[in-house]
Parts: sequence; C-alpha cells; structure tokens
Amino acid sequence: IADLTKPPSPLQTIITRFHLIITRADLSTLAGDNRLNDQIINFYLNLLVERNATDPHLPRLYAMNTFFVPKLLSSGHAALRRWTRKVDLFAHDLILVPVHIAGLDHWCMAIVDLGQHTIRYYDSLGGGRPNHQVMDALERYLREESLDKRGKPLERPDYEKRHMRECPRQEYSNDCGVFSCAFAEHEARKVAVKGFGQAQMAYFRRKMVYEISKGRLLT
Repeated sequence: IADLTKPPSPLQTIITRFHLIITRADLSTLAGDNRLNDQIINFYLNLLVERNATDPHLPRLYAMNTFFVPKLLSSGHAALRRWTRKVDLFAHDLILVPVHIAGLDHWCMAIVDLGQHTIRYYDSLGGGRPNHQVMDALERYLREESLDKRGKPLERPDYEKRHMRECPRQEYSNDCGVFSCAFAEHEARKVAVKGFGQAQMAYFRRKMVYEISKGRLLT
C-alpha cells in the first residue's frame, strides 16, 4: 500500500473507472495525515454505489460529485438540470452528497433519504450550528427536480433536516474527508454511524488505498 502513495511517479495512473483517473498523486492524499482531494472522494462514493447495486438487501444509492453543492449554491437547479438528464433520482433510496466548506477547507457529508423524507448532515467537527444553507438548498433542489423530471411535486415537500450532532468527531484537521467517506459508507449499509473515531483513521486510510487501487470494496 505504501508503494502506491509515494513517488517517483506522482502522475502515474493507478486506475481509471467511473470516468475518473486516479493517479499516484491522488492516492498520496490518503497517506499520513494529508487532506483528501475531490478525485478520491468521488471515486470512493462511486465504489459504494457500485457495491450496493449488486446487493438487493442494501439501499439503492446515487452519489453526487464534489462539484454539485458549489454549483447548486451558486447557480441553483437550472444549472444542474443536465447533470441528471439520464437519471431518475427518485428511483433511489439514498443520495450521497459530499459538501466542501471552502472557507474552512473542510469536508462534510449530507445524506438525502428519499424514503424517510429526511436530509441528514454529518460534520466531524461537530459544528455548533446546522448548515441550513446546504440542507435548504438540497430540499429546494429536490422540489425542482421532481417538477422538472417527473412533472409533479414531491409527495412530501418539507423534508426533515437533521444535523447529526452525535456523529464521530475528528481530532486532526486533515481527516475530515476520511470521516465523511466513513459516514457515507455506514449510511450505505444502513448501520448506525458510530463505533469509530480518530483512532481508526489510519486504518480507514490504508483500507481506502487498497479499495480504490483495486476498484472494489473489501466489504
């Protein structure tokens, strides 16, 4: 695993899937206490989607990429219509939405639970205030997406918005991306988002290096 995250060839392609190219430099963001980049987070979320698609006992997933929320906040649904032109979001159970807080250079994870009409927001820093801006924008997006793609309003237009205050917390500033991926992975298996913390981050990082380089999840 260590060989995959080190020079001498940072631009060497390790794997290409999901229209994403993962290089040695990308994998190096999983080494030590580096901060994860967009490529790693997007690839990992696609692995979750792929795993769940082959197991009828797991929720049907759709993953937004890391550029979705910035575009949504800056330009609204109209700028994103083409992103889902071949996708029925409402045929899924959960939508995984990575959230980057630019001012803090910090990753969070939002989970849109279409069955429970709930948006759950995970922030490994805890966060004293819920991120109403993102959760409200996601709710508006769902309303407009339903009207645009299905020609009808949401069955329940008002989603419950939950800031998951009791989620595991990070202790080191650069582990937010790993925590966010772990939140998504637990949600994808419909298991409680607990039982891990800072002590498990080195293991999660090594595991993600292996899974991404092999193009499949271990579990």
